[in-house]
Amino acid sequence: MDGVRPLRFRWGVIALAAGVVALGAGVAWFLLRDTTPDPAHVALPPAAAPDGAVRTYFAGDGKPLLDLLTVTADLPDKNTRAACADIAAGLDRLGGPRVLGSKAGEVPDPGIRDAAVNHVAAVGDYLAACGSDRPLMEPAKSAHFSAVVLQRLLDRDHVR
Repeated sequence: MDGVRPLRFRWGVIALAAGVVALGAGVAWFLLRDTTPDPAHVALPPAAAPDGAVRTYFAGDGKPLLDLLTVTADLPDKNTRAACADIAAGLDRLGGPRVLGSKAGEVPDPGIRDAAVNHVAAVGDYLAACGSDRPLMEPAKSAHFSAVVLQRLLDRDHVR
């Protein structure tokens, strides 16, 4: 009987160690995983504006918002301080954040309006991070996410 007890103890310690390692791996995965959802799989709201109203708006007054998508197309891959200067210069050429914010708020479709306002805000947050010591990756990923959702909504309404 003396040999059985140490053998059980040894297997118990091994099982306990394996459980601790598995728990640690699970916690590490949970903390280190990328929590940004895939913008290609976000459910889009149905179109609510009258037929052609969105295309007409983006062909005229909303054109700077389409240009903003072009200016921010390289995010998050190009998220350096130099890229910040390029995006800020592009934003200034389009009229600045106030003009873009008001243009975004005038989009006739509520779903596209929300996406446009969110994208202008996300780009503003990215530029605010550029002027601080904050890391750029999270704001860049957020701006990319909002751009993809906005682009998908515009594609749905055949704007581009």
